[in-house]
Amino acid sequence: MTTQINEQVSVSLAYDANNGKAFPYIMKRKNEVIKFEKLGFHHKVYEGKDLIHYFHLIANGTFFKLRLDTNTLSWRLIEIASPA
Repeated sequence: MTTQINEQVSVSLAYDANNGKAFPYIMKRKNEVIKFEKLGFHHKVYEGKDLIHYFHLIANGTFFKLRLDTNTLSWRLIEIASPA
């Protein structure tokens, strides 16, 4: 089941110097800390002049979609999907 969220969250980003990639590592939502286990997919889109990064991540068998606005450097949790 997929739930649309669209709420601002705090995110810690990690950078792997071996492959030159950055990815969300930890998300704080309300009083919960979620540590991501795997980056499933990352893509970029332009919304007007703003470059937006979308990250699809997995934590504890749950799928998360995060949005990073590079203009404001703000993070939003877009959706959560639980396995059926």
